[in-house]
Amino acid sequence: MDSIFTVQKQKIENLGAEIAVEFFSKLLWAEANKIGLSLNKINITSRINVADGGVDASVKDSLVESGLIKNGETSYQIKTGNTFKPTQEAQIKKELFGTAKQANIKNLAKEIKSCLDQWFGQNYGEMTA
Repeated sequence: MDSIFTVQKQKIENLGAEIAVEFFSKLLWAEANKIGLSLNKINITSRINVADGGVDASVKDSLVESGLIKNGETSYQIKTGNTFKPTQEAQIKKELFGTAKQANIKNLAKEIKSCLDQWFGQNYGEMTA
C-alpha cells in the first residue's frame, strides 16, 4: 500500500525541469542537514535552461557519506521525463560533448573535466580543444 512517502516513477517523470531542481535541492539540503554538512558546501544552479557544462548541483568537502552525498566532492545532473536514455551511448556523448563537438576529452565542458580531476586525480581541466 502506498503512503505519502511512496515515490512513484510516473510522478517523478512528469516533473518539469524547474520543479525537479527545486525538489532535488530540498532532498540534498535535507541530507546535508542529517549529516551535519554546512549548506554553504552545496551549490545548486538556478540557470536550468542555460548550457552550464553538465553540472546542475554539487557538494564539496563532505567528510561523511550518506544517501545522495558521497565523501569528498559529488556532482549531479538532474534530468526529468522519460526521453533521456542514459544507457544509449549517443545520448551520453551528446550530454558530455554537445551536438557539434567530437567525443574527445579535450571537448568536455569545464565542469565535467573538474569532476574527472576529482575522481581520477588527473589534470583534465588543463586540456584545451
